[in-house]
Amino acid sequence: MSIGFWQVVIVLGVIVYIIVRNIKNRPKDSSKNRFGTKLEKRMMKLSSQKEEKVSASEQDGGGLTDDIARLKKLYKNGTLTKAEFEKAKNKLLK
Repeated sequence: MSIGFWQVVIVLGVIVYIIVRNIKNRPKDSSKNRFGTKLEKRMMKLSSQKEEKVSASEQDGGGLTDDIARLKKLYKNGTLTKAEFEKAKNKLLK
């Protein structure tokens, strides 16, 4: 049994259709997130939180309100827990 010309054309057409459909359904931010996995998104979030921790620990001579605002931002993005936030805020206020 040999494979006919039209059978090859149909198989190639199906392959091209699947590839084109996958390209069209690719997420818009695929250049930023190559794999699109939850793990990679979590890793990106953790790295941004590390940057926030570093910037929060830097002393730039800002006022009390700047320090509290920075703590609030860390609390809202999940870097600090409620207890850690309250402890740090009370330390600043003393």
